[in-house]
Formats: sequence, structure tokens, C-alpha cells
Amino acid sequence: MNWGLFMADNKNYQGPGKPDKRIAFAIPYFNRGPEANFWPSKENLQEEDALYKYILYGWLPDKPFITKESVITAFGSCFAKYIIDHLKKHGYNLNKPKEEPYVLRYAAEIVNTFTIAQQLEWSWNDKEFSEELWYTREKKPLEYSEAMRSATRKQFDRTDLFIITVGLSEIWYNKQTNEVYWKTPVKNNFDPKKHGFRVATYQENVDNLHVIVKLIKKHRPNASIVFTVSPIPLIATFRPVSCMTANCVSKSLLRAAMDTIVTHYGKEKGVYYWPAYEIIKEYVENPYGEPVHPRQDVIEMIMKEFAKYYVIK
Repeated sequence: MNWGLFMADNKNYQGPGKPDKRIAFAIPYFNRGPEANFWPSKENLQEEDALYKYILYGWLPDKPFITKESVITAFGSCFAKYIIDHLKKHGYNLNKPKEEPYVLRYAAEIVNTFTIAQQLEWSWNDKEFSEELWYTREKKPLEYSEAMRSATRKQFDRTDLFIITVGLSEIWYNKQTNEVYWKTPVKNNFDPKKHGFRVATYQENVDNLHVIVKLIKKHRPNASIVFTVSPIPLIATFRPVSCMTANCVSKSLLRAAMDTIVTHYGKEKGVYYWPAYEIIKEYVENPYGEPVHPRQDVIEMIMKEFAKYYVIK
């Protein structure tokens, strides 16, 4: 197959890089539409702009919009903490208010789409819950006090950028009310008749993400939202299958749901996806330290790339 003939056959191709010649030879006669973006070879990934061409392409804002004055609220899974720490280190506006909301105090522990939505519904819609759903790592329940609700609402009301990182689809819930807990129920209080475990479905995650976007856009119409899927895998699963396969399912459900949401709203409405998950899974060799967290240099690289496209210098 002649490379020149292949490209002539693809004169409408708009992607950022040329497809590998092996792929060109393998599928030369099928219609590809206006875009055909190919899986990179090992040689492709050595190119200077490989990260942009093969991972970031199609997901970036038209131009940077974050300034040192932008009020940023980042919460969700463990990866949210890395984002917070990096932005603080470089002088961005993550100053803690006098009454620190749970979304800031426990930003890296709100790991599924249900609990993220709970924080927004509780603060902006005055939603009530039938029991204590939120516990710290020290197994202490968090109160639904009006003072904390007010502090959370004030934080959201002043936020210009929401960075929301989702971590897993495995959830513990109340069998009677279907309300979802932050974490596994406390061992001493566990009741098999009350506490249940399951994997949240794709549609449930989509519905929760819709709630999140709609509430933010209702109360902060000019705020931007950057979603990410945490690249930190499950340490353990409560399913009767291997943890690695359970992790693949958990992340796939979240990534598919997020794709639906970001595609639906789009950057025209200020809703973005930052591919931290794909950078670690597909681009970086040996990205993890121990036990399953990315190496610090990898985190710094990801955040440096984020700043390149999102931050006004």
C-alpha cells in the first residue's frame, strides 16, 4: 500500500498526527469519515508533542481561563488532593474559609458520583438524609449542621472553577432508603439487613453527573467544570472477583458516563474533561509508586500539562 495513495484517500483527515503505516496498510479501503485518529505506535509516543496529539487532542479548552484570582473548589477522590496541593503550591486561590466545608476538609474522600451530588443537593437544595451517611477515616460521623451547610453553600457560591474527580463505581448503600454512603459502613455498626453493596450502573453515574452539572450551572452559570477520572486503582474490591478486573469495570463505567456528560454539554457550556486517567494508563511507563499511587514526578508532569492549557500565565 502506497502511503501517498492512503493519504489521498484521506484528504479530509483532520487529526493531529499521521496514522501508523501498519494501520494504513491494514485498513486502506474503508470509509473513515471526516476524522480518523489512530492508535499511536511506540515511535509515535516518542514524538515531542505526543501527549497532545495522542491523548489530549479534542478535550482541551479553546484558550486558558484560570487566573490566580479564580476561586477553585476541587473535590472527589484521592486524585483531587494532588490537584489541590499542586495549585496551592503555585499560589492559586484555594484559601480555606473560616468555617471549612466538608468538600474542602475531606476533598479526597468523596469518591463516587452519588456522594459528590449529595454535597451539592444538601447545600443548594437543602436536601435531608434519613441517617448519617458521611464518615471520616477515623470513623466519626459528620453532622448535617446548618452552619456547615451554610459554609458549603458560601464556598460553592463563590467558586469560579469546580474540579471534580470521580474514583469508583462500587458503593455501599442503605437497603431500605437506597441512600449511598461515603465509605464502607463502620464495622461495629454493620447490619447485613440494612447495609448493602453493589456496583453503580452506567446510567446511575450519568444521572448523578447530570445532577452535578445542572446544579452548578443553575447557581453558578458562569462557572466552569473540569471532570477527571482518578487514575488511582482500587486497593481492594468487595466483589467475588479479582481486584484488577473489578477495577477495570469500575473505571470503565465512570469513564463512559463522563464521556456522555462532557459530550452532551461541551466546552461551549464550560464543561471539560481532563484525561489524567489516560495519561497514566497509556502514556507513562511504570507510573505507580507504592501501593497504588502515582509517583510524584508523574503528578507534577500531569499538572504541568494541565497548566499549559488551562492557566493564564
